[in-house]
Amino acid sequence: MSREFFWGLLLLHLLADGGYVWALTGFFGRRLKDARGGRGGRIAFAGALTGALLVMGAVQEIWYIPFFLAAAIRHALLIGLVMLFFMAEPEKKLFGAVLAMTVEVLAGNFGNSLLSMVTLCVRKWFMEGENASVSLWGNALPAVLARGGVILAVCLSERPLGEIFSGRMKRWYVLLSLPLLFIVAVVDLVNYGASVGIMVVSDVNGPDYWNEYDNEIFSHLGICIVTALSMCAAGVYVSGMNRIWLEQQKKERYRSQLDFYRLLEEQYGQMERLRHDMKNHLIALTGLWKNREWNKMGDYLTRMQEAGDFGEEEATGSRAVDALLCKKRRQAEEQGIRWECDVRIPRDCPADEFDLCVLMGNLLDNALTGAQSYVRIRAGAVKKCFLLEVENNSPGGGLQGDFLRNAGKVRYSTKKNAGEHGIGLLNVRGTVEKYDGIMNVEAGDGIFAVSLLLPPASFS
Repeated sequence: MSREFFWGLLLLHLLADGGYVWALTGFFGRRLKDARGGRGGRIAFAGALTGALLVMGAVQEIWYIPFFLAAAIRHALLIGLVMLFFMAEPEKKLFGAVLAMTVEVLAGNFGNSLLSMVTLCVRKWFMEGENASVSLWGNALPAVLARGGVILAVCLSERPLGEIFSGRMKRWYVLLSLPLLFIVAVVDLVNYGASVGIMVVSDVNGPDYWNEYDNEIFSHLGICIVTALSMCAAGVYVSGMNRIWLEQQKKERYRSQLDFYRLLEEQYGQMERLRHDMKNHLIALTGLWKNREWNKMGDYLTRMQEAGDFGEEEATGSRAVDALLCKKRRQAEEQGIRWECDVRIPRDCPADEFDLCVLMGNLLDNALTGAQSYVRIRAGAVKKCFLLEVENNSPGGGLQGDFLRNAGKVRYSTKKNAGEHGIGLLNVRGTVEKYDGIMNVEAGDGIFAVSLLLPPASFS
């Protein structure tokens, strides 16, 4: 190999690794809440990953490291750097690193073996009658080109996989990561076998047993088949798990919608019954008034108020929200919890009535579950943003105590149907993300508060 060709190949290798680091940095930055420190954190991650790749390459050139061990170290370094530099939940960061690792291993191995077979065929065509095995440079060039395929695969997979990084439970990310790690381990094991000379032999008992060309062709073909099957398995598993999640979300949303309309039907039904009987009620009240039976008249009005579900009637600007808050107020009164409500829904609120009820319903359920003596809800327009705050005092245990110990995580509950309740909280997070909003949790000194802000860009 000429010196010029060597340096040219080395430059291509460095450019390919740089492109790979750039693609991964962008992928993680967009899907894992950016790096710590923003752009500077991304640059630090890219530098650390590039340094790790260079050090690993140099060490492998100086000392012999078994392929399987070297691959395990590379994977561990990637996971560690993602955990260190990015801000998402640990389970989500683990899944992101494992997903990137899977794309690299599968796309890289498939491209490398396919290009090696092409190289072998070209050399065989130009070296007719000779044993056209792949030389050192013949191995290096396909590896560099395959790295370009990895970069393309990372860029193309980001959009279809983007929704997976939004609003999932931490257990779901772990369930996705474990099978992908197994697939990566299987492919690395196959590569380890090839690295120590375990090859697919084209003619076991025939005269061509030592034919390097045929053996290498068959070996690369075998790796291509294994890698292609692994790609299919990984793709089917990830897409299948995502479909299951979406179906669960649809069922939960449908159940919430049924509860929402059942609540409205109950509220309006009570009002209609009261209106239907209003004539008789007026006659009875007129009789009590004429006879000056004030006590009986007061009792009668109280019963009418209870039957019509009046009282401190909420007037938020949305009949659906009025009905929801009225129901939650009754629940608070039954639990002996003081109810404080100041909700004003602006006409140009970005969220529709259903989504507002999803947000308020789930947050009030949490507050009523963890409250010690009061629940306070406030909502309205603040500098063209829509702000929703739900606050309660908490003794620090149970539902919200779990949240205090795991601040920033979405799923928390001590209810018997905790799994269902966790999905409800994820609906809150998903609804906030739908409107490009932010969710903030503050806890301390016995106070637990959740604030949601929907930005002005969402307003019509």
